[in-house]
Amino acid sequence: MGVEAALAVSAISSVAQYQAQGAAGKYNQAVNERNAKISEQEAKQIEQKKERDLYAFDKDFLQFEGKTQVSFAKSGVAEGGTQQKIVAANLRNAELQRKTIEYNAQVAESKKLNEAEMFRIQGQVARQQARQAQFATIGSFGSSLLSASKYMGSNPSGGYQAPGGYEGPSSYSGF
Repeated sequence: MGVEAALAVSAISSVAQYQAQGAAGKYNQAVNERNAKISEQEAKQIEQKKERDLYAFDKDFLQFEGKTQVSFAKSGVAEGGTQQKIVAANLRNAELQRKTIEYNAQVAESKKLNEAEMFRIQGQVARQQARQAQFATIGSFGSSLLSASKYMGSNPSGGYQAPGGYEGPSSYSGF
């Protein structure tokens, strides 16, 4: 195989490698972008779940308050003193429960949004790594071209020239 043929094969494989590296980088970035969008959707779902949980809690608490009032009435507990303390404690506990639901949802939502951002960063890194690999491929092919041009430049006939001046078969015409 001549130097020219080897260069052609090298060029074709370098172009194919360059394209594959670019495609892989774009694919990895697209996958990470998709994952980021999924995480953002999950964050929205967490917010929606929080709203449902608060609604359900408020509904249950109202029922609980009603049952408590009925229990007070059945047991003959007079309004004031103990009854007020129990009602006040229930209200404090209810508010604490609401804040806990909100806090837990906020933490989970933030976690999902941070996860989405990390996916985007990973996608950008994958794309940048692919670009670096492409530049390395170009550099490698360029180096091969330089080496070949030095080889071809030292013997314009394209044949092998051994030390001492003997040229190989391409310059021999004695047959």
